[in-house]
Amino acid sequence: MSHSDISSIRTKDKELRRLVVGRRDRGRKTLGIIDVGLVIANTENLELDTSKKYRLSLHGILYCLDVLDFSKKEIDQMASNYSDILPMIFGKWDYLKSIIGDDVYRIRLLTGGLFLDTVHITKISQTPIFEIITYLNVKYQDYYESIDENDLADQISYLFYAALLVPFTVNENDEENKTEKWKKLFEEDENLNIWFFDFIKETSKFYSNRFDFIKSMIP
Repeated sequence: MSHSDISSIRTKDKELRRLVVGRRDRGRKTLGIIDVGLVIANTENLELDTSKKYRLSLHGILYCLDVLDFSKKEIDQMASNYSDILPMIFGKWDYLKSIIGDDVYRIRLLTGGLFLDTVHITKISQTPIFEIITYLNVKYQDYYESIDENDLADQISYLFYAALLVPFTVNENDEENKTEKWKKLFEEDENLNIWFFDFIKETSKFYSNRFDFIKSMIP
């Protein structure tokens, strides 16, 4: 390896380090992608600087899906790499694709808030999507400033499975077919079934208690 090659590698290493951990220049610090929460350092190797490993945080994953315009193949690769970070979606990616096909890529609609922006479309759906989303906001209302990654993964995943039932255009008239495929996801995966419908039971209980209270107010 020539001297110029070594110099080029060192330059690239410095650039990468500045991107990841930021830099200090004349008493001012420039934030790196770790500082803004897009990347997480592997805590097992923090003492060995040369052995540090990094991965995207969940916020980093959502950012990439929203901003980088990944192809389906690239999203498939991300799902493979981060199956343990988003287990109820990426951890079941191939299984989901085998039943609902390209609808798995609706996850891109969640990352930029497009699903929430089009929530008015839920009015043409027989499924109480609006109520589910409202309860999600209630369930995680204390976590807006800071949230454990596992809790955030659950929140994203609940929203993902709810969004699968929403027709995103007024001309999308195959809601019944989508619903049948959606049901099949839970019929063939017991773990997924228990996890999601425990949440649905929570949602139902929340509204039931609310309605009981409203009824008690009626003279």
